[in-house]
Amino acid sequence: MFIGHKFEGDHTIILHMDPSLHEFSSEFGVQNDGKKTHLSENIKTYLAEKVPNFTPNLVKVVLGTIVVASIPFVGGHSSKVKAASNDTPTVQTLSTHTVTSGDTLYGIANRYHLSVNQLMQLNNLTNHTIYPGQTLKINAISNTNSYTVKTGDTLYSLAKSKHISVDQLKQLNQLTSNTIYPGQTLILSGSAVAGSTYTVRAGDSLYGIARNHNISVEQLKRINNLSSNTIFIGQTLNISGTTQEAPSQDNMIQVKRELVQDAYHYIGVPYKWGGTTPAGFDCSGFVSFMFDQHGIDIPRVTSGDYYQMGTAVSKGNLEPGDLVFFAVNEPGKISHVGFYVGNNEFISATSSKGIAVVSLDNVYWSKYYVGAKRVV
Repeated sequence: MFIGHKFEGDHTIILHMDPSLHEFSSEFGVQNDGKKTHLSENIKTYLAEKVPNFTPNLVKVVLGTIVVASIPFVGGHSSKVKAASNDTPTVQTLSTHTVTSGDTLYGIANRYHLSVNQLMQLNNLTNHTIYPGQTLKINAISNTNSYTVKTGDTLYSLAKSKHISVDQLKQLNQLTSNTIYPGQTLILSGSAVAGSTYTVRAGDSLYGIARNHNISVEQLKRINNLSSNTIFIGQTLNISGTTQEAPSQDNMIQVKRELVQDAYHYIGVPYKWGGTTPAGFDCSGFVSFMFDQHGIDIPRVTSGDYYQMGTAVSKGNLEPGDLVFFAVNEPGKISHVGFYVGNNEFISATSSKGIAVVSLDNVYWSKYYVGAKRVV
């Protein structure tokens, strides 16, 4: 019935119908060789066979260039047939994903109900860079439940409703803070499959490897009997045999300081609406890029969405790396975000100067300042 498919975003799949099917009923069925079948059943069969690890929210059926049906799906079942809960236990077998143009680690992880850290760990990735044609391992979780975060959820409320502790929930999802965001997929039980060794690549450092595997540098050195921080390309490091400890608060402060120092390298990069690369940034694109470059697993969202994350911070308690917010276009509506860099200054992507450092007491920006959040 279907001759192919393609993905549209992270939650929509387009199925191409066989053009030889000449009769399409208004009741989501087709007549072919005298046999009538329901479209929804054909869709479920196709998805199970061709993309078993992809759970769409929406399926579009296309005949030629015409969309003949657009069907909401929940948990892999048509909403017309059965409503499925995303708390349903799943068992994943070994599978892979081939990176296509436009893919991101966050998008792939979200599609397969993994965290970015789990996906990086499975594939021995030391940063978020992926390329078209690259094959990524996907299976990471067996006999687990997952939950998609909704607006208003907190780690405490989720842990309480699922009868586990906040610490267990954070450990399962490799969270280093209590910050969660709508649309994030959390693992509720089970454990991630972790590689026992790691082969050093060009550009690796002990700090980067330790951070990506949620252990300390000292643990990594102790396991591998290292007397210094020197490692070399091709060296095999033992990773297993460690407790999965979250990075300390001191480590996170250091990560934020490094992020701020790195941000200065982009001063003068031009403003580009929707931009997320050094060719041009908008304000939230710059924030997302810097988080990504420093291994902080927070997705690209709007400045207003960033304002919903983290813990509020007063001006007197700001730390480098905290986010500062402004309502420029409409009172009370967040429309700009930047990083606090210290000395009462912040860095952000401005429409007039591109990436620039400005004082919070600046005549223009001070009148639009709304507040600050600590999301890391």
